[in-house]
Amino acid sequence: MKKSIDVMIIGASGRLGSAIERVAPDFPYFHIVQRVTREHPELINLDNVDVVLDVSRPESLKNNLDKIVAARKPLVIGSTGHSDASLLVLREASKEIPIFHSSNFSPGIDHVKKMLSILPYPIKASIQEVHHTGKKDAPSGTAKDLAKITETPVDEILSERKEGVIGEHSIHIFLDDEVIKISHTASSRTLYARGAIKACQFLSNKDKGYYTSFHDEDPQHHIRQK
Repeated sequence: MKKSIDVMIIGASGRLGSAIERVAPDFPYFHIVQRVTREHPELINLDNVDVVLDVSRPESLKNNLDKIVAARKPLVIGSTGHSDASLLVLREASKEIPIFHSSNFSPGIDHVKKMLSILPYPIKASIQEVHHTGKKDAPSGTAKDLAKITETPVDEILSERKEGVIGEHSIHIFLDDEVIKISHTASSRTLYARGAIKACQFLSNKDKGYYTSFHDEDPQHHIRQK
């Protein structure tokens, strides 16, 4: 059984792609065999790749998805800002290949989603997120995921952009005469990079399906019990 994972990174020169390359030496089994960037956008030698890791932009994935599906390669996606139509396309593609799609590779956020998924229905929640000024989408993909789990309207999410902030998310759960507060603060992009590598390892031996969590082997995740 092959123990190493040969990975193609799409978006290798971006913030997260660069962070993944920096921490990659800490994971002996993780081998970057191809870097896809704006300067070198071609997907070459997919036959020699075990997992494709896309941390670029939604437009890039749209252009490459057919090739990845045709090559039957597992696909890990870390980009956000996908339209509902694009998400449906990804769901359809997951009938052919395993796809791990996460708006946030932080293990802590994964635990937060798991905690929220077991809350009793119905609940009332408020969500706030703060990110660096360079982040394009608002609300963040993570905040939208949290809103979906808690059934909070997306237009009620409070979003801020500040200099020097990596990522902060806060959820207030309002119960009878009490409030539960769950918050998460990222202090470095290293945690996202490590999470992305973990996602590649997680997906490398999976069958077709759409995965969003490290916690559950079932492709259907974070379905709250009503």
